[in-house]
Amino acid sequence: MSDAETFDTRIKFLAFSVLSVFSVVSMPSCGSVERRITVTSSPDNAHVWLNDTDVGYTPLEVDFTWFGTYEVRVYKPGYEPIHENREIHAPLHEQPGIDFIAAMTPFKKSTRIDWHFDLAPATPSDDELILRAQELQLSIDE
Repeated sequence: MSDAETFDTRIKFLAFSVLSVFSVVSMPSCGSVERRITVTSSPDNAHVWLNDTDVGYTPLEVDFTWFGTYEVRVYKPGYEPIHENREIHAPLHEQPGIDFIAAMTPFKKSTRIDWHFDLAPATPSDDELILRAQELQLSIDE
């Protein structure tokens, strides 16, 4: 092996070593990612489930780990229940490929999703209305 080849090999080894050390040293200083869903309702204190997991009562905040479709159920006695699907789309810094580069920056990346649900008062069934009318009639006759 000639002196030029030996020198070239040493330079490549040195560059690789410096990059490896830099990668290991810089990893703890990489930015973090925070993903939170905030759920509010009108009125407050409605029970919430995300994908059949009980997450609490509104208003609430919960962490999430993946983007896509979430099945959301919101229930409060005396109000019509809500059962619907909500979609969470990944922001630019969470797109495949870009997410790796973004993770190497020393900044904290946040994805915050806000969902609000307006609960409508429950409408009584026909049987409930008939029962209430009969009770009212009995109280008037007495």
